[in-house]
Amino acid sequence: MYLVNQRAHAYHRKKLIRQLLADGYKMGQVPESTQDEPYALFNGPSVDSWELENDLKRFHTGEAWYRVEHFATEVSFLGTKAFHHYWPDSPKPEGSHSLEYAREHFFDWLIAGREFQYLYESRPLYCTCQLIDYTNTQFNALHVFEAWPGCQNNGFAWDLVITINHLPLIGVVYGDTGRLLETAQKALAEIENDKVFGTYIQFLVVTDGHNTYIGSPDDDAMAFCKWNDLHDDILSPSKIYDFIYYGVRPGFVEDSFATFVADAQQFEMVRQINEFLKKSKREGLSVERQCVGYVLAPSTANNLRHPSPFGWMGAVRQMVFEQNVLLCIGEELINVSQAEDIRDDTEYALLDEEMTDLECAQLMLNHPKAYYVRFLDRPAGPYLVDTNLFGNPICKFDFPIETLEYESGAS
Repeated sequence: MYLVNQRAHAYHRKKLIRQLLADGYKMGQVPESTQDEPYALFNGPSVDSWELENDLKRFHTGEAWYRVEHFATEVSFLGTKAFHHYWPDSPKPEGSHSLEYAREHFFDWLIAGREFQYLYESRPLYCTCQLIDYTNTQFNALHVFEAWPGCQNNGFAWDLVITINHLPLIGVVYGDTGRLLETAQKALAEIENDKVFGTYIQFLVVTDGHNTYIGSPDDDAMAFCKWNDLHDDILSPSKIYDFIYYGVRPGFVEDSFATFVADAQQFEMVRQINEFLKKSKREGLSVERQCVGYVLAPSTANNLRHPSPFGWMGAVRQMVFEQNVLLCIGEELINVSQAEDIRDDTEYALLDEEMTDLECAQLMLNHPKAYYVRFLDRPAGPYLVDTNLFGNPICKFDFPIETLEYESGAS
């Protein structure tokens, strides 16, 4: 984390900043801090309603263009009202609300926007103001702020704060290798004491520059999940919007960050498999084996979620099947069948992870015109794949979801 006169992690921080600026981010100017009470309690990351309004007017038209001024003020007051709810000396406790209410309210606006009614009472008209343009993302303003102080005047500052349209959505803190659990705990304590930033932050990133763990403000530090690539997988302009939109709903246990990471792993596997199938179809199949490759991941016992009746790997297989059956018009359609539904015109059949190698070999012998993709749900420990029968890996996750609970002992 960024402490006064401590620059041990400056190299990794500056490297990430350079990557973000090269991708189109702009460097933000951290507001000037104050030591005067009670204003010092607002030194942490917050929403500037004027900057937010200007950003929103970039992609709103018609009546919504005029309404964003009021909407921006409402958004900025959400965190202020949460602060007053917990401040013992607050002069306005009657107009305050809890942090849980503020978080959930902001999340709804972040995802769905705010609808306004105007003009005739007998025939009302409606417009919707959005906080992020998820369709035409080039109209959003991406900023990175360095060394934004916390609100406790204890020397702590956020290494980086990532904003979309000046909404502080992601906090990044750097820590020492083997002590990231402690770093996450301190960062969560800062959020707990900062009701303003706590209203808006969606994800907290803890990293030593090499290993990265991510969690939400509602997560326990030990439940923070490992993520491979901080820049390319999370903060790049091509990924950050999905990361926000499909992320963690505050206050809902079933939408924990571990669930999100498990889902993200599944979706990435489905994407890789479908890209492989499309490429194979475009280039024409000329492989020697009927099985063009296999998909491998840890067994469901090593993952933190079972999102479907099919199990973790079964859900991946089912999504591959459904996306190739239910694709929109214009998409590249692949004729895919499940193993039990092979027909004469089947191009690819998906071999169930519960099938034995012998059952797979017999099925391929019975239907020699189709090509196959083998799904393997391996137990913990080494697992040998018969490459003569199943070919090379298409994609694989050969490790369970790692959390900060084990980080100190593993380092």
